[in-house]
Amino acid sequence: MSTQNNRDLEIRRFISRNPQVFTQLLTFVDFSDKFTIGFVEVNFNTEADFLIEGLQNHPISQETQFEVLNFDENLRFLRDEIIKILPTIKREPNKKLVLIVRGLEKSIGKFGEYPPVLQDLNWVRDAYKKSVPHPMLFVLPDYAITRLAKFAADFWAWRSGVFLFKTTQATRDDAVARTLDSQRSFRTLETPEKQERIELLESLLMDYNPSHSGTEKNPSACSNILHQLGVAYLSQGNPIKAREYLEKALELTKESGNISLQAEVYNELGKAYEQERQFLAAMSAYQASLEISRTLGNRSGEANTLYYLGNVCQDLRDWEKAKKYYQQCLKIQQAIGDIYSQASTYQQLGWVAKEMWNLTEAERYYQQALEIFSEYGDRSGMAYSWKKLGEIERDCGNWDEAERLYRQSLEVEAELGDRSGMGYSWGVLGEIEQNRGNWNEAEQLYQQSLEVLTELGDRLWMASIWGLLGNIEQNRGNWDEAERLYRQSLEVQTELGDRSGMATSWGQWGDIERNRGNWDEAERLYRQSLELRTELGDRSGMATSWGTLGDIERNRGNWDEAERLYQESLELRTELGDRSGMANSWGTLGDIERNRGNWDEAERLYQESLELRTELGDRSGMANSWGLLGDIERNRGNWDEAERLYRQSLEVMTELGDRSGMASTYGCMGENELLRGNLDAAEQLSNQALMMAKELGMTKLMAEVHYDLARLERQRNNLELAQQHYNTAHQIFQQLGAAQYLEKIEREWESD
Repeated sequence: MSTQNNRDLEIRRFISRNPQVFTQLLTFVDFSDKFTIGFVEVNFNTEADFLIEGLQNHPISQETQFEVLNFDENLRFLRDEIIKILPTIKREPNKKLVLIVRGLEKSIGKFGEYPPVLQDLNWVRDAYKKSVPHPMLFVLPDYAITRLAKFAADFWAWRSGVFLFKTTQATRDDAVARTLDSQRSFRTLETPEKQERIELLESLLMDYNPSHSGTEKNPSACSNILHQLGVAYLSQGNPIKAREYLEKALELTKESGNISLQAEVYNELGKAYEQERQFLAAMSAYQASLEISRTLGNRSGEANTLYYLGNVCQDLRDWEKAKKYYQQCLKIQQAIGDIYSQASTYQQLGWVAKEMWNLTEAERYYQQALEIFSEYGDRSGMAYSWKKLGEIERDCGNWDEAERLYRQSLEVEAELGDRSGMGYSWGVLGEIEQNRGNWNEAEQLYQQSLEVLTELGDRLWMASIWGLLGNIEQNRGNWDEAERLYRQSLEVQTELGDRSGMATSWGQWGDIERNRGNWDEAERLYRQSLELRTELGDRSGMATSWGTLGDIERNRGNWDEAERLYQESLELRTELGDRSGMANSWGTLGDIERNRGNWDEAERLYQESLELRTELGDRSGMANSWGLLGDIERNRGNWDEAERLYRQSLEVMTELGDRSGMASTYGCMGENELLRGNLDAAEQLSNQALMMAKELGMTKLMAEVHYDLARLERQRNNLELAQQHYNTAHQIFQQLGAAQYLEKIEREWESD
């Protein structure tokens, strides 16, 4: 049978399901004249198409011209749009024009009061009589008609007919097969397929739970559909909308006593709260699910919920508690013989071990996960395991090996068509290039990642990538562009309720203001970030915020207050077992002592930081520590020892491909030679630093090197050239809004 014959059959089937209401609609069309309103309820778009084709193919069309007007979700002023369209309609002679309005439900929405399109519909109701002198049929699903009647009551009062069409069993069965009975998870679907499935679920929901009275409802089916809609919106990174559906599902499961589904709904609610970074609410939802699973003796469900509880503790960076939950989960999985699920648990245990800087243990767990995934032929799981092993290499500064593992993962993801995984892989490859100082390459990879994430509608990850692009612009000294990207990230995070992401963005924005020398504004943003992290119980984030607030006080010269904040940060990082963070804290405490002129104490703290970084295998951190120790020796006038430390730092940075670190180190070495009086060597090193800084777009470093060259040329008595370098440095610092640097160079230049 041809496609057209199939379609004709479906149209006839739909009309035969609704013979009486179709006849009533024909009568309405026949007798309506001038401005007349009819509302047609059809829950599935395909059946709305059938209805319109049925009207157009009916003999009534010999006297009636049906014009379908489709509108998108951004519509606000319906009448204005119709007035624009009317003159463009080619009229058929001796036929009555009937306008069929479609798509209005997208502007009406499902939640919230008084949508703008309905406010306008109510407000300009009287103007329709003159400006739109034709019968109008509004073809809408159940919820849209209900909301229109409620929020545009005056317009609704003018209705001349309401026509409720029932869904055919074939359409309903097809929708169930493609949604509730589908074996494909939402994560594997492309964005258009995800949206199609959501629309089908929402149509099914209206069919099983109509708003008008006198129609049979199906609470059991509704709770399943609401649950699936929650899962769908979670997969799109929209936890707020997901929670609206899940809370309704929970209510129905409580009414029906379906406690097995209730446990699943609690788990999804926990995930929604987790995405919103409402960790206490997430814990509460998971605990409710855990209690039900234990009551039912559902060991598999119990293991799943213990896994989710571990995830929350991981988000809170409470590593010991996370480890305990994962181990409990693993014990149950081993007891019930669920080998495959053990792989995911091993991965999470690996993550915890990595965060506690037990890298050997982390690698062992990831390898165990990889073995299970390989045994089961789960190439997606294998790709993810390679990615996690890549993270270990990245944290150790072994960027070449990390890149190899990420690219191995990316290759499999590309073969599998896992666009989401590919987007993530390009993002982490971008981070490797950023660590190497290859900012242009990093930017290209971030943009590649962003393109895929935008296509998939993963707005949460898009916000993260904008933040990383902001980091690149910040490193380049393009603070206005960095701020724009951080704001863009913050806007999406705020909209999605990602409070942890918001705290991060406020912190990054604070960094920009700190670089500009706007310390009061930076402090305000850091405190805003700290307040939210405290509220979320994000203790690791709190430690970071105290550290950045310490930086502000150090810049102000309030070294005692800075030290107090750094100590507070160190204490919490020690408590959390965050050994990498501890190494950073000792480094910043060393900066305080260096500023005080206590070089011996500064050296002790830098050595303590270096020792821990060496133990952790953090080669990038080790290179940074050697550079700081070089600064100490330079301040002491030990030029040879300073040079040795700088060269040791430079050697590792060169090996790692850290070009931004290399540029900064060349600058330090140049200043060391300048203070030594070796002006030619100083000039050569400074020019090397300047060349790399220009290549990388390191605007702030360019200004610093120009200032060193100004001092150098002044010593040579090349006053005109010295002034040119000084003016360039001054201009760059001024463009950056770096008030503290401007003040420093102005003071020194005038005093020399």
